Amino acid sequence: QQIESLERNIGDYALFGTVEYKPVDDFTIKPGLRAAYNTRFKAPLIPSLNLRYAIPLATGSITRQIILRGSYAKGFRAPSLKELYFDFVDVNHDIHGNQNLKAEYSDNFIFNVVYGNYGSKNGLKLEWNNFYNKISNLIVLAQLSPTSAEYTYGNLGHFQTYGSTLAAKVTIGGLCISAGGGRTAQYNQLYDEALDTKQFTITPEMTGSILYDWKQTGLSFSLFY
Repeated sequence: QQIESLERNIGDYALFGTVEYKPVDDFTIKPGLRAAYNTRFKAPLIPSLNLRYAIPLATGSITRQIILRGSYAKGFRAPSLKELYFDFVDVNHDIHGNQNLKAEYSDNFIFNVVYGNYGSKNGLKLEWNNFYNKISNLIVLAQLSPTSAEYTYGNLGHFQTYGSTLAAKVTIGGLCISAGGGRTAQYNQLYDEALDTKQFTITPEMTGSILYDWKQTGLSFSLFY
């Protein structure tokens, strides 16, 4: 009963294919393609590309290697039935769908570097991760005006996020210590209105953990931050 006209439908059909090719043992190329049909919105061909290159640094009882990964993927998302036809009004809510919504389109880039140093009991792992997303027509739930309690779904013209994280993990016998930090940037829509605000809002983050596996007793201890 919260859907306009009580019944609505939308269909989404797709085929996805991928190929893995190794020109040399340590280098992998993996392209993909998704062909979709949506009964209401025109879906484009959606390509993706993944690259992986492993650089061995040593042999023997200790294995050291650097792994480079890069990927690109295009994205498409049609509005859902809820976003198009939702109609919910009571004493606490006044939310309406929007049949004029446009589909979302996006581009996503990822680049990672991992260094690993692995022995029989001890190990070291360093990881650097980066991403960038660019989205057109991002669908959001928005208040119609500051003086109104009515909400509806709308499209943002463009939206971007990017971020980077750095993490380290050390294993010494049954002891494992890890720590990391990074930041994520999110596009600020008020910037488009020429207000006194920064183009991106930066959010920092930190993580850490200590784990110990006391094999003689069968006990394990962990601390997370």
